[in-house]
Amino acid sequence: MTAEPLVSVVMPVRDGARYLDEAIASVLSQTLRELELVVVDDGSSDATPGILHAWQERDPRVRAHRRNEPGGVARALREGVDLAAAPYLARLDADDRAAPDRLRRQLEAFRARPALGLLGTGARYVDDAGRVFRVEVAPSGPAVARELRHGNVFFHPSVVMRRSAYDTAGGYRPQLEPAEDLDLWLRIAEHSEVDNLPEPLIDYRVHGAQSGFVALRAQATASAAALWAASVRATGAPDPAEDLERIDEALLVAHGVGVPDLRRRHLDAYSWAAETYERAGYSGIASSCWRAARVEAAALGRAEEGRLLLRRGSFRRSLGRRTAGLLDRARAAVVAPELLVPQSLRHRVGGNPAGR
Repeated sequence: MTAEPLVSVVMPVRDGARYLDEAIASVLSQTLRELELVVVDDGSSDATPGILHAWQERDPRVRAHRRNEPGGVARALREGVDLAAAPYLARLDADDRAAPDRLRRQLEAFRARPALGLLGTGARYVDDAGRVFRVEVAPSGPAVARELRHGNVFFHPSVVMRRSAYDTAGGYRPQLEPAEDLDLWLRIAEHSEVDNLPEPLIDYRVHGAQSGFVALRAQATASAAALWAASVRATGAPDPAEDLERIDEALLVAHGVGVPDLRRRHLDAYSWAAETYERAGYSGIASSCWRAARVEAAALGRAEEGRLLLRRGSFRRSLGRRTAGLLDRARAAVVAPELLVPQSLRHRVGGNPAGR
């Protein structure tokens, strides 16, 4: 390596050969040249090892480490960070792409703000072919730390962390996977400032080969666990997740997390995924997500199921699918007719309890 790296980009990959070249090229073409790319191959059985070998031959900034047996994203990330040499740690996934000036802009922000420990960015959603189908501007400023107490406000592949903030927080924890990112952000926020650059500086790929649908429920449950652990730490008590090997719904309920709260997190996760996959054109996966969301909504009551149907109807009309949207509205009228009664009529019919 010709110079000491300022930033180490850590990239876990397992059977990611299809998009790996694009991801690596986007890192090595950064305007900030003083970097290294640490790729942890989590037991790939496709062409990934050969692709990594070729890149190492071409550019000395690429360092590849192979795990013979898959161990999961969190363990791969921990190993990657252990190998990293730079004072800043960046993330990118093997199917995503970074804008050319992403790292330069993030490091400029760190230099201007010594208390900053974590910085993400907005994202462009792209499909299998790289077509942009949605742009999301990230929240920024004081609202980020506040919103983080309720859920994830960072795109994991977009973040840069100060290495000292990562070490102080204790790093990624496998027992919180697949919400290992939210768990880490919450712990970093207890000691450092956290923020986003609003602009989309990564391409976040959504494709049919992802196992995201299968992991949605687990991710929502793990997110609830990360927030529960943070709330316990905020009281001054020891971290309840530190010595646990595995966290599941039964454990959370036993520790006071309400079943309705878990269902709402599952509902939000499935609904978000359904809209994202439908925008990307993966109608089969989207349908599966909508069905799962409706099951969760129905378990919360007819009104919640009706709200989901109205949400889906409005979303589909926004995509130009007017007939599908009207059908969802009709379904909502059957499930929860009270939701479609105008507010003024509700007062006339039922009175205003607050005025009694």
